[in-house]
Amino acid sequence: MTELNWARLLTRLGLGGALPNLVTLVSESARPNRHSASIALVYSGNPFGGTIASIASLVISPTH
Repeated sequence: MTELNWARLLTRLGLGGALPNLVTLVSESARPNRHSASIALVYSGNPFGGTIASIASLVISPTH
């Protein structure tokens, strides 16, 4: 269980550093009239990806 906790910690640190960089890139490259929608889409991608991963794990391993 300890290895899993370390892996989760390192993943969170990596995503925590990647998200501000991604928001900056999207903010600089988005058209002015789509700026807010682009930033909202970036921030909603992380929970959406987590939801998809959870659903996939339920489908792959339904006995747990």
